[in-house]
Amino acid sequence: MKVLYFESSESNPNEEAPAVDWHLLSELHDNVISVKTEKFMETFMYSNQLFRIGIDQEMAKDCFTSLQSRHDHPKFNAVLEFMATECRIQRDQVLSSISTYSDGQFGGLVNNISREEELYHPLVTLFTYINSFFRFNLSGGTRGWDHQKVKTDPHQNPGSFLQRRFVVTNKKEGVFSSHIKDDPQPLPGLCLMLGPAPSASTNHTESGDSYWKNVKVPIGVTLKDQFDAETAYQMAHCARAIRVEQFDRNVVFTVLFSKRRCWVCHWNAASCHMAEFDVHENPLTFIQVIGRFASMSPASLGYDVRFSNAGRVLANEGIRTVLKVFPAPAKPFLGEVLASDDAADPIKVDLLVETPMFAARGLLFSRFTRVWEGREVRDETQWLTGPIRVVKQNWANAERISEAFLYYQAEDIPSVAKVLGSQVGEGTANHHREIAQHDVLGVYQIVVPAAQPSQDESDVIEEAFLFERREVTPSLNERVLVRMVFEKKGRSIFTGQIPIQVLSSKILA
Repeated sequence: MKVLYFESSESNPNEEAPAVDWHLLSELHDNVISVKTEKFMETFMYSNQLFRIGIDQEMAKDCFTSLQSRHDHPKFNAVLEFMATECRIQRDQVLSSISTYSDGQFGGLVNNISREEELYHPLVTLFTYINSFFRFNLSGGTRGWDHQKVKTDPHQNPGSFLQRRFVVTNKKEGVFSSHIKDDPQPLPGLCLMLGPAPSASTNHTESGDSYWKNVKVPIGVTLKDQFDAETAYQMAHCARAIRVEQFDRNVVFTVLFSKRRCWVCHWNAASCHMAEFDVHENPLTFIQVIGRFASMSPASLGYDVRFSNAGRVLANEGIRTVLKVFPAPAKPFLGEVLASDDAADPIKVDLLVETPMFAARGLLFSRFTRVWEGREVRDETQWLTGPIRVVKQNWANAERISEAFLYYQAEDIPSVAKVLGSQVGEGTANHHREIAQHDVLGVYQIVVPAAQPSQDESDVIEEAFLFERREVTPSLNERVLVRMVFEKKGRSIFTGQIPIQVLSSKILA
């Protein structure tokens, strides 16, 4: 078994320092839970659309039969034409690139494959066929999944709807928004990306850059048939990059493929749950997973629909982002609270998302605090806005005292910021509440074998780490999503000249 070496960081990570391999990997210890595949899909991929399970299972069977029968299947040629038209390539070229299934395997995924790069094209072509099959049959081939009603400022042109596509992103770097200080970071071999349809007539100009905000599902590729420290870190790196970039996303999915196996991961602010299966022995599960990702709604993919344009499906980059906060009475302790959008009169704030007041980079399982300012929206129909408000969002420890409750208790103190409303949204425990102990196959832990000397000439001894699944009971530090809307913006701490002024500005902020 290959042993990975990681050098310890010389200092603790902070808001500005780059992420260190060891710190990110160490977060995975005891926080990656392996779950039975069927239960994983039901809980995480169909959590709010259980009625779709049977539909997708039948469609996966139909898709699998079409791959086996090819021209003898009535839908195969129709999907082939659909792919050729959308991808703007010759029909024969599409046909020759789609992997066949015979002798119990997808031949294109195992034959003559000796390097990771040789898996990219067979995988992305097969994904595209499954994507096209599901989209064609769900919508009659007339439109993509992303066509939905999105409320925007009526004075703004929303632009066209974007579309999901499986693309090869090997050797490309994902670019972050201008306000994020991270340098571009490597993308995985493949991605389910959001972009304009090749046949669509849009004003979008291809710059050649790939942006993390457009990555829906990162897909890693490896030749190893095991989930070890190296592959775990690769998936964690992608999940973290998406959480840093996509402020409107509560959970992230990642996928890892080898020639035989598939690992599907669900990441939230506290943990990662994972399912593993053999692609060739379970072709229907494989097709259903890819087809589900191709047809998931933004909410099912983990986007928070309290943000307008959730999932960023509109081509206009300058489209406004309005957040709805549904105020509820603040309780002393957060606890494990289900999301509640019952308030008849939510607070709506047109956020300045490109210039946040504060955005903690965090690592993987953290608070991910963000603070924005924006104008309260009084009338969406006429687009009438009011005074400037401040919104604070974070994933707080579920066992801590409610910050909003403390603000309400001190509302009569002039120097304390006034909270107009707060909402305790979904909790990470709610994501996996249906997972019973008998559904858990094990928990991944970092195992430290006997110290091994480094091969480096400096004779510096490095620590070696293995990442293995153990049969232990999960114990997670759960978090809940908390949002507070403040009446106004306080002074910056840097404006304070004497200690009492610094304290006052800190309280107001």
